[in-house]
Amino acid sequence: MVDVVNNAHKRELFESIEEIRIMKDIRNNIAHEYIEDDLKDIFEEVLHYSKTLINIINNTIRYIDDNSF
Repeated sequence: MVDVVNNAHKRELFESIEEIRIMKDIRNNIAHEYIEDDLKDIFEEVLHYSKTLINIINNTIRYIDDNSF
């Protein structure tokens, strides 16, 4: 996974490797959280990083379009 993230970063699909790590940690918290009250706190983080994730998706689509074989 580290190589995938590093290669995507080299292709400028996202700006910060640290943000990717944070989003991975948020995803892990969601996957392993069973108490709804704790999920409410996590939801704010999800909203915050949703824009970043959408930008990564758009950058990836643009990269694929520019490098089609």
